[in-house]
Amino acid sequence: MAVRAGQTELTLAQLDKLDADTLEETANRIAGLATTNLAALADYNLAPADLTAFNQMISGFHDAKTGPRTAIAKRSAKTKALPPGVKSVKSILRNQLDKEMLLFKKNQPDFYAGYQAARVTVDRGGHKTGTQPAPATK
Repeated sequence: MAVRAGQTELTLAQLDKLDADTLEETANRIAGLATTNLAALADYNLAPADLTAFNQMISGFHDAKTGPRTAIAKRSAKTKALPPGVKSVKSILRNQLDKEMLLFKKNQPDFYAGYQAARVTVDRGGHKTGTQPAPATK
């Protein structure tokens, strides 16, 4: 198969204008053409090891390009898996530990009060939606 110059000739300016997906597609297309024409490219000192290195660079680029999205998806999956565990822990606290702690209410009121204080859920406000109050003016 003959490779036409238009299939592989790109200026740096053209490469700079490509978005990440198109750049990856272009690299894969060129790698495929190089694989098909590897014997003919030996005249240009392109060895199979060079093509292997190029394919590894393409793979590294793909991983770097998709890495942030993959990380977000993994975190999202883990976050969605939390509610059943939280529900289970709350159930254990309410139905077992809180009942056991009643034994200390009269005999050790300070200990019991400390336990009750520790059981208060603190909302740190990390994911609130809505408007923030306007800063006070002087």
